[in-house]
Amino acid sequence: GSYLASPPVVHTEPAVIQVAETREDLGDWDVSGYTCEDAPCHTALGVRAEVGIVAATGLPIGQWIEIDGLGRFVVADRGPLTNRQIDVFFERREAALGWGRQMRRVYLVTKGGD
Repeated sequence: GSYLASPPVVHTEPAVIQVAETREDLGDWDVSGYTCEDAPCHTALGVRAEVGIVAATGLPIGQWIEIDGLGRFVVADRGPLTNRQIDVFFERREAALGWGRQMRRVYLVTKGGD
């Protein structure tokens, strides 16, 4: 007789691609906060300012950085900043003022192929 064979069982898992990442220590930077609470503002990159964005002079627009104790951010804005100064975007004015100015270690984050 005839029989119907069960289809083969295929186990698929998502492909995990390992991308090499480097962190270059840029030393200590003066990190302050800014906000656009009263009106939406757009960055030099052309996107609306939001959490995860920083303004910096001397770093390329679109560059990812890591600020020790704060996390990762993309440089998307400029400002009246001196070298080695970064403004971190905060949603609320109180949060930006509460942050004040702090010296923090900054790292340039580059992923393989960048």
